[in-house]
Amino acid sequence: MPEDQGVNGTIWNKEAAKILSYFGWNTIGDYDMDVMGQDEKKYGLDTLIKYITPLKTNEQSVILEAKRYETKNFNKSLLQDWIDRLDKKLIELRNSEGFMGKFPELQDCSVLDTGIIAIWFHDIQNYANYHSKFIEILKGIKVSNRPRKVGINKIFVIDNSIILKLCSLNTAIDAYKKEHQYEIEFYYPSILIEDTPIVRQNALTIEYVFSKVILAEAKKEGIKENLVFYFGELNTMAFKLLRNLLARCSFLEQEKPLTLFIYDEDDEFRKIEPDIKRVFEDITFKIRSMDNLYDLPASIKNIIHE
Repeated sequence: MPEDQGVNGTIWNKEAAKILSYFGWNTIGDYDMDVMGQDEKKYGLDTLIKYITPLKTNEQSVILEAKRYETKNFNKSLLQDWIDRLDKKLIELRNSEGFMGKFPELQDCSVLDTGIIAIWFHDIQNYANYHSKFIEILKGIKVSNRPRKVGINKIFVIDNSIILKLCSLNTAIDAYKKEHQYEIEFYYPSILIEDTPIVRQNALTIEYVFSKVILAEAKKEGIKENLVFYFGELNTMAFKLLRNLLARCSFLEQEKPLTLFIYDEDDEFRKIEPDIKRVFEDITFKIRSMDNLYDLPASIKNIIHE
């Protein structure tokens, strides 16, 4: 069976929702629901989620589609079909009185125009070599050219690399909170949110998920610290560019220590670490490592036992 459906498919659906819940995303209703669209046809709904975003006045509602697959059975036409179906589902459901009535919480959300396809390639031993092919498939996907008056949807596709990045980010934040008894909020600079004022909030937006630099602020009893979670290239020039970015984001302050969390650290990085510290030598600065995960952590897998 190409797609791992049934019990394992349902478990991955719950696991994906659990990962997003770590970042301020809240599930609406149940899992694996059948709902009626405006066209009076039934649509399968894996998970309906909402989160706060500084880009909109109201919370963003999202349809999450969870797919558990083996790399050898995945292809471009399959992904294109998933995207096209989700695109149609978003249109039919947001215009359905029955659907909106079934989930009253949606009345306080912005327009349902966002979907996420979360693909977990469970043959993780093959994933590293497959990832480049997956990226090429993404580049070949066609987007809808329907009239704008019908509405524009945003559909994000995430796979193991981004899913594990989120798991590592959560582990790092959780450990730092416990170590220092901090409260931690994500920091949204004006350049990331359409030049509106700086925002600090618990929720991580889907747009921020794809960033190679995620900013956060830690605080307790008047003590504040800036945190940078970095997922980019590990060379001296990249860190000089990072410093320039942080300056543009008003994220370099002499009175606030800066902690840089590094993802995918290797032996080569350790050779240039003294150079990186010199880039930030005019502020209180330290480097921390993040877990580079190969598989889902036990905290997520334990859902199977619940």
